[in-house]
Amino acid sequence: MKTKLKSVILWSIISAAFIGPGTITTAAKAGHGFAYSLIWALLFSIGATYVLQEISIRIRMASQMELGSLLVKLQFPKWIIRLLFFSVLFGCTAYEAGNILGAVSGITLTTDLDVRIITLAICITAAIVLNFNRIHLISRFLGLIVATMGMAFIGMALQMDIDWAQFFSGSFKPSFPDKGLIVIIALIGTTIVPYNLFLANGIRHQQSLTDMRFGLAISIVFGGIISLAILIIGTSIEGTFSFEAIMKRFGDQNYLGSCFFGLGLFCAGLSSAITAPLAASIAGRSLFGEDYWDDRKFKICWISILLIGSLFAFLKFKPIPIIILAQAINGMLLPLITIILIWIIRQKEVIPIQYRNNLLINLLSFVVLYVCIFLGLLNIIKALNSQINVAFLDQNMIIISGVCSLLVVAGFVWKSFKSQ
Repeated sequence: MKTKLKSVILWSIISAAFIGPGTITTAAKAGHGFAYSLIWALLFSIGATYVLQEISIRIRMASQMELGSLLVKLQFPKWIIRLLFFSVLFGCTAYEAGNILGAVSGITLTTDLDVRIITLAICITAAIVLNFNRIHLISRFLGLIVATMGMAFIGMALQMDIDWAQFFSGSFKPSFPDKGLIVIIALIGTTIVPYNLFLANGIRHQQSLTDMRFGLAISIVFGGIISLAILIIGTSIEGTFSFEAIMKRFGDQNYLGSCFFGLGLFCAGLSSAITAPLAASIAGRSLFGEDYWDDRKFKICWISILLIGSLFAFLKFKPIPIIILAQAINGMLLPLITIILIWIIRQKEVIPIQYRNNLLINLLSFVVLYVCIFLGLLNIIKALNSQINVAFLDQNMIIISGVCSLLVVAGFVWKSFKSQ
């Protein structure tokens, strides 16, 4: 039992990474704009996160190599490696701005402290933690923050009257409401988060497969419960969505409720302000190799991201547009990352048979790939049709996206099995 508890604490870094101000913003907006109808997208995101993170960690356990090093060994084109790194770098930088701004908002909602002082304190705290450069210590610190954040948001959700009929309908009946596609993609992007796959893959540990899977599952499920609580909280907001609107909704009931939200938002921002720079540095080390990406470059990378995020906060940029943009872009990058993971785990020369996917994981991973491609294509077709306004596309975009995605996945599956 002790080893399983240690595993939960270690992998709590994953839930800390994806439960940031982006998750709070996107999940709350989903509840605010669409009530319970997008719960299915959130539940899919949680399941997909586990499937992809488990594959990513298993690749590391099987090969004893980081993801980027494997791409080089398997002779992936250099342009793909560079694309991955700059995509991760952009995502982490965009997230970091939102993370710090979100953490600052959590404090300023309940106090009158100077924004610059709060920003400086958050950055110094994040820098001190990152400077340890010891994943296990960082995981323990983040595990405590996630637990505190979870109690805050779950406590708020328990105060609400939930329409259970709509709740279960939204959980098991996929729907694509008008103007909801960008929120669906953002929900998936904010939960799976491509850079977190490098973060998990870059963690060195000596756990068994059983302990790893247990710890990862508990961590991700708990993170999913927090996200679900935030979506439920969002359903109660009236008028224009904002952090202040959430604060007012619960502050009108009692001061403790408003403090809970401020505390949860602060914890989410601080934990993700630590994991985003860490993930970018790990991705750089992974993709460029330890010989090139030494400790100095590792530190320069996380310091740069932390400083850029701090600059956004000092300039008082509005956090919500930045966060939503980052989630949507990352949601579009997911198909590429998913294809790479599924392809690598099937390579006999680097993955021993006991670490390869079983039939169930294979099926789940292909379903995840299909949904990621489907949503990406649907978003592209919708954006294209907004410019050319073709009636056929408007009426059949879901069917077209579904068929095209099926053909892509079928071709990938056929080629994948043919190469074995």
